[in-house]
Amino acid sequence: YYLSYGKGWADWLQPQFVVIQLNEGDFTSDFYDKGKDAYVKRSGNELSIALNPKKQSRFANLLPRLSILTRAEYIWQEHTGSGKPASAKKKTPPSSFAEEARWFMQQAKAAFPHVAVVYVPTMDYHNEETLNELPLLEVSLREAAQAEGVPYVDMRPQYAQHYHETKQPCHGFNNTHLGSGHINGYGHRLLGEALYALLNPLLKP
Repeated sequence: YYLSYGKGWADWLQPQFVVIQLNEGDFTSDFYDKGKDAYVKRSGNELSIALNPKKQSRFANLLPRLSILTRAEYIWQEHTGSGKPASAKKKTPPSSFAEEARWFMQQAKAAFPHVAVVYVPTMDYHNEETLNELPLLEVSLREAAQAEGVPYVDMRPQYAQHYHETKQPCHGFNNTHLGSGHINGYGHRLLGEALYALLNPLLKP
């Protein structure tokens, strides 16, 4: 979705740089989902972007799920969480998605010459001792970003440290279960600080 629609927005806006926000569901749920507006199609060892003809409405083309933030015009998206407490979920850990991560970084770099990727992790605050452990997907994304020279920020260390120090989870707020769903005020503040550290050098004269 970012790649198929984002390029058009970038051509129109001419941003200085683009930040793509990813989360676990982008790969474990949406990547190959043919029910989405845009998805990835595999043919042998080749991956390519496919558009769902049933979803290609005027509304979908004109109003993709992108927001313009500040004068630098960052491209951004947030997904909805499951709404269930982490302890109640019996979820199979995501696979590495190494091939998909490398392909995504290559495509993003080609589509947006000045691009960075920020990853918002799914956190299980009920298992505090594992909060700092990188799932295979996050390892793959980090390695793919390094291999392709794409600036990359995984928010897991900051969110885990905040919880260790304060016992305040960075996910969940008054309309979700605490610790699940969207990031809350704590999560957004830490994310903003990470983005500032990433982008500030680029904004200086």
